[in-house]
Amino acid sequence: MSGIAKLWSSGFSKLDGRWLLFGSHISLLILAVPFLGLSRTPLQIFSGLLAAVVTELLWHRWAPRYAKSAWRDRVLSALAEGAGLLILLQSEREFFFVLASVIAVSSKYIFLRADRSHIFNPTNFAAVALLAFLPFDWFAVWPDEFNTSLYPVFHVVIFGIYAVRLGGTWRVTAGYFACILLSSLAVSAGQMDELIYWLGPELGVRGMIFAFLMITDPKTTPRSHLAQMLFGAGIGIVHTILKAEGILYAKFIALFAVTTALLAYEVFRNLKHNRAGSRHQPAS
Repeated sequence: MSGIAKLWSSGFSKLDGRWLLFGSHISLLILAVPFLGLSRTPLQIFSGLLAAVVTELLWHRWAPRYAKSAWRDRVLSALAEGAGLLILLQSEREFFFVLASVIAVSSKYIFLRADRSHIFNPTNFAAVALLAFLPFDWFAVWPDEFNTSLYPVFHVVIFGIYAVRLGGTWRVTAGYFACILLSSLAVSAGQMDELIYWLGPELGVRGMIFAFLMITDPKTTPRSHLAQMLFGAGIGIVHTILKAEGILYAKFIALFAVTTALLAYEVFRNLKHNRAGSRHQPAS
């Protein structure tokens, strides 16, 4: 057995995936603000992270969903979500990320399946909710220098590959990238400028975070291998359609739409199963 295989079997494969999300987002945030052109103010960072932690601890006290979780576990989860929002979204409003963090954390306790797992990726849900209800001038449209820097891309990919391997959700990422690549080639019709327009943003920092660390959330993705591939491909198709219509932040809306469609399918399947079961019950 190779050294890497021994290291994997000795315990790395048992690592909580949230540590990878936390490690990726927090370390990237620490490096990106002073060195990589991530334009977030100290007040935005402090208030956004604090809001995430406070909201998480309040929900954990008032409506405990994670009965066996220690408060440190909840703080870890909240910091990962707050940092993700600071990296993925842009705004010049000082307290924009406070609202974003409150929505993201709260969604985990409000929108639940029957097994108490959350329905939507919290970070993505917050992004879509803010896009739906806030004036668009609260958002910065053009990406800052950070999104095109080379180091953050490798940073996210390294963390991301390990995360999807650990979570068993790499097929979601594969299906998404396959669809994005094919649709980009089809739409660009061999024109390099068009290909860069369609494919380029997906190879930046935010595109990699989305593909490796958001759409692959084990709590919100299908479990079967084929369904995971279709889930990722579906997000890619919807994203391409929305982008063709000129809709900004199209990837976030695509993930929300496909997750909602998956939920509708699950509800329909369960209702059908329950009706079939009731027909086979003997009459009393």
